[in-house]
Parts: sequence; structure tokens; C-alpha cells
Amino acid sequence: MTNGSLSGRRAWGMCIALAALVTCTLPHAAAAPTATLQGTDDHDTVWRVGNLGDRLALLENQAQAGQHDLFKANCRHMDDSLFTIKNRLGQIPGGDQARIFISHSPVAASRAALEQKQQERQALIDAGVQYNQAIGEIDRQLAASTNRFTIHWLTALFGQLKPVTGLPKLYELPKEFWDWYNSSKQAGQDLTNDVNTMQKLSGLREALRVKQREVLDEAQKVTDEVQAEEPKIVELETAFASVIAKYPFVVVGTAPPNQPQQTPEVSICFLVDCSGSMDGGKLDAARAAVRSSVARTDDGKTEWALLGFGGCSFWEEQGFTQSAADLAAAADGLRASGDTPLTFSMYKAITYTANEGRGRTRRLIVLCDGQDNCDERGSVTQEEAMDGLRTITRNVPAPAAGGMQP
Repeated sequence: MTNGSLSGRRAWGMCIALAALVTCTLPHAAAAPTATLQGTDDHDTVWRVGNLGDRLALLENQAQAGQHDLFKANCRHMDDSLFTIKNRLGQIPGGDQARIFISHSPVAASRAALEQKQQERQALIDAGVQYNQAIGEIDRQLAASTNRFTIHWLTALFGQLKPVTGLPKLYELPKEFWDWYNSSKQAGQDLTNDVNTMQKLSGLREALRVKQREVLDEAQKVTDEVQAEEPKIVELETAFASVIAKYPFVVVGTAPPNQPQQTPEVSICFLVDCSGSMDGGKLDAARAAVRSSVARTDDGKTEWALLGFGGCSFWEEQGFTQSAADLAAAADGLRASGDTPLTFSMYKAITYTANEGRGRTRRLIVLCDGQDNCDERGSVTQEEAMDGLRTITRNVPAPAAGGMQP
């Protein structure tokens, strides 16, 4: 067995085929669109669609990083890949019935971020309108030289100042004025036109003027950002869509139709280290490795399960399923914390895979970044763990039906 690394600490992420131990190299990638092939199990096409999933992940990262020239160049490479797949499908029986489903555009995350900015801009504008109306109302009351300010009027005034949904807290009215309003409302008495009341209303008016200037300045800043980013995102969307439009067998944004599940031939169980040291890039890489592996083996003959361990605990995140979407969603839900009950969890996972998997071939893939360090679960050295795994893979009983294959 060789040792790999996830960056930083020494890692021994392993693929266990219930008889042999093999090191897995985890790609560093963020959440990305997935590519799913239906209608053929042609090995060459399955392999190329797996590569397409990796390219989609790269496209999304480039779009979010603002690497627009690289994105467009990568779209041209994707065009070449799809052209090759098209030719291959034309050569195999039933290839005209094959479809590739891409879960969403690689520009979707960038588009969503832009829409979030547009919502923030609208929240800022709405707050500016509220503040302007309240300033005008205070000006009118002070100009009227009224003897008292009714609680009803004060309630109506602050009713205009309720925090706007999506407004950053920095631009909300200072808490001291809300405290003054709440104490006045609780007293239930009108406010006399005295020095204290005049100071509070004048201070409120000045605070509103300051906040109004801030929100309008920020709204203009966000507007400039949106106007600068919008054409760039449209350009990327057009580059991607123009490639996809050439290939009718590629569908974006439409979930594959439900197909009756067949008894799987292969059962793959992922055991992912969710201890505290995996937080951040390492766990992101593990999630990406799971998604990539599922995409490459989504042939209608494979089922997957996802197990996790961390905080001296072991758990089932997703039982065996033939739904690639369910497994990918479960991977996205993994979170990191606590110590590493590695040996204990591997023993549990091997038994789980042997007993729960339905395929004739059952494999366990372990993704981790370090040593066993959970004493309450009987932590052992790396060498002891390896000896124990060789023993347990020989001694785990096979289910009554199907048997076990390495």
C-alpha cells in the first residue's frame, strides 16, 4: 500500500475491495454540475461522460473565478469531447437512444450570485425609501410645533422602519432608537414636546439621514458591480449553450426519467472521514471524489452507500441506493468535527458493506486524512490497523445469496 495526501497532514485514504487495499487520490474541486449517461453501458462512452463531469466542475470553478478566457477555451474542449461521443454513439447498437443529462449549467452558481447582488441592491433601495419617508414625517411634525407626539404616531413612524428583508445589518437603524421606541410604547403614554423628546426625534432624523446616504451609496456601488458582471455572465452562458445546442442527445436541467431499478451487480460503499481535521478543502475534495466516482459508475448496474465517521462516532449518511442524485446530495450534507475513530469505523463499514450490499461484487472506499486518534474506540497504530483489516476481510461471512467478490 502507498500513502497519499489530501494536503498538509499525512493521509492514508484507501480504496478497499474487501480483499485488497489501494490508495485513492482525491481531486480538489468544489460542488459542480453532474453528467449522467442513460441508454447505453458502452464502456468508452461511460468513461468519456465521466471525464465530461470533471470538465463541468472545471468550467464552474473558472466561471466563479472570473477566468472567462479559460472558460471559453474549456468550452471548445468540451465541444471536441461531445463530438467524439456523438461519433461513438453512431457506431454502437442503440446509440441513437442514449442521452447525457447535465444537472445544471456551470454558470448557474455565478448567475445565482449575481441575482443575490440584485436582491441586495433592491433591499438597499427599499431601505432608502423608508428612511426618506420617515425623515419627511419627522420634519412635518417638528415644523407643526405640536404640544405632544402620540404613541399612535410614534408606532406608525417606526412601522415604516422595520428592517428590510435582505438588508445588511450595517445599514439598519441603530438599536438605541428601537430601545427608545419600545420603552415609550411600553409606557403607553403620549410624548410631551420637551427637550428630551426633541433631542430623540432630532437624533433619529440625523441617524436616518446618515443611513439613507449609506444605503444609497452602497446601492449605487452594487448597481455598478451588477452592470459590470451581467454581460460577462451572459457571455459565458452563451458560450456554454452554443456548444450544448449542437448535440440533441445532451439535456441540461432536466432530471433523468425514473427507471425501474435492476438488481445491482456492484455495491460500492464510501466511508468518509468527517473528523475536525477534514474541515474545509479536504472534506470538499472528499465530496468531489464521491461525486466523481458515482458519475463514472452510474451504469444502471451499480449501487452506492455513504457512511461517515468523526467525533468518535460512526453513522450511515445514505443507505445503498441506485440513485446517483441521492448519493450526491448525501455527500453534500457531510460536515466535519471531532476525533478520528478510523479503525473502529473501517471494521463497522466492512461488515456493513458485506451485509447490506446486494451486488455480487462489493467494494469499500475509505477517504481519510490521518491517523486513528479516538482512544475510547480502541485506537491502534496504522500497522495494527492494516493487519486487522487483512484479518477481517478474510473472516467477514458472506450473505446467503450472491456471495462476495473481491
